[in-house]
Amino acid sequence: MHSGPAVRADCGEIVRGSPEALLSELSERRREPQELPPRNSVHYPRVSRIEPVSLYAGRLSGARRSLYGERCRVVRSDRERCLSKGILVTGIHAYEVGIAPGVYRVVAPLIKARVTSDPVLDVGCGGGRLTIDLAQVLKRTVVGLDLAVLQVRRLARHAGRSRAVAAVRASAEQLPFPDRCFGAVISSCALKHWADPRRGVRECARVARVGGTVVTAEVDGAATTPEMRAFARLTRLPVGLREAYVRFAMRTVVEVAPSRDGLLELVRDAELAGPSVDKVDGLPFLVAVGTAR
Repeated sequence: MHSGPAVRADCGEIVRGSPEALLSELSERRREPQELPPRNSVHYPRVSRIEPVSLYAGRLSGARRSLYGERCRVVRSDRERCLSKGILVTGIHAYEVGIAPGVYRVVAPLIKARVTSDPVLDVGCGGGRLTIDLAQVLKRTVVGLDLAVLQVRRLARHAGRSRAVAAVRASAEQLPFPDRCFGAVISSCALKHWADPRRGVRECARVARVGGTVVTAEVDGAATTPEMRAFARLTRLPVGLREAYVRFAMRTVVEVAPSRDGLLELVRDAELAGPSVDKVDGLPFLVAVGTAR
């Protein structure tokens, strides 16, 4: 078994060895992440002195800076801190319950068809819907990674005692793994939330084995209103809220998402072989694919 440098997993615990060793170690412990390291930790420099606010609340709060793609602002009082945390929790819950099922219906088949080897790294896994599905349906060994602790905890709860799933808290721009250790690296609608998408895609390419597939699905920055309406019908949003969601998504999500040419440039910059970006017919999504070399 590969013996690489120490990797940081589950909010601060050090595990030495390969991703397989990480999963083996995690399977013997409780799935719930342990206490987080301080926000000014060297491992999470981007969250120092700021409190994340959901992408959709960003415009309402007058957000100006960017935290792994989510809009954020400097917290100046305990009241503001509590308010921003409340907005974040509410936003994540609304997304996971209403919108994530629609994203999964569109993206999951496209990604699963391209995952052919173990282990798999899911960068920006969110609540882990796709992460767990890869483990249960395709029988893959999967590491779900996200910077948001609420999402890491959600994945850990849903994974239960599964020996095939691990939850890791880390940044896409600083993946805590040695080079060439994953058979496939995937990302589902997370790239637009990264502070430095170019660096994030490069990191995905770095940790993929030679010949391994790197797949990135993302909202199309050139999506049209009819395409967004078609997607809204696939979600679990109440019918009466779908048109409001479409207008909101066009002003926020689509605005920060990459174009087809922009996404292709990121894949090429990561020096992946055979880079390509396909548009999902009739829906506001792109799928980029490249092979590590």
